[in-house]
Amino acid sequence: MALFVFTMRTSPALLAFLLTLSTASALGMDSMRHRCNCIEHAASSGNVKEIQAYLAKKGHPDGPQDPPPVTPLLHFASRNGHEPVALLLLDAGADITARDLETGRTALHAAIIEKREIIARLFLTRGAHVDAPDARNRTPLQCVAQDIFRLSLTQARPLARLLLIYNAEMQEKQRDWNFADW
Repeated sequence: MALFVFTMRTSPALLAFLLTLSTASALGMDSMRHRCNCIEHAASSGNVKEIQAYLAKKGHPDGPQDPPPVTPLLHFASRNGHEPVALLLLDAGADITARDLETGRTALHAAIIEKREIIARLFLTRGAHVDAPDARNRTPLQCVAQDIFRLSLTQARPLARLLLIYNAEMQEKQRDWNFADW
């Protein structure tokens, strides 16, 4: 009843804004930071046609956006293992060193954390920095080492080997681990 009385005296624009806030709040989301972005969804789901249309319209995957994205498009394709989308974005000039504004992770971090070996290999062949630290000062190899309890050795082995092939530097505590024996 109170909501009905409130809506009778409230402008439609204000009501729409309040409903957006209450819906986002009910879902545990900050509506300003986590709004649904169709192009991010296309990159996450591997929709090549949608990405091609976006690039034809915008011209560059890292073009200016208002507000700037928290997570670069390449990260969405990386996390979800969509190699065709990642290739398309890289060929269009996506910055392989771009970082997620919250975590400081690069697309290589995202690929390694999500166990996407093919995507990680693609990024390394395209010049991704193998020892780039994230906001917690973890390199991709450290992510593999610290997630070893979550990953099985069959998942961790190829990721660690791949990073070591591209000269990932081991930290002192990792030197005791014999990755070659994995």
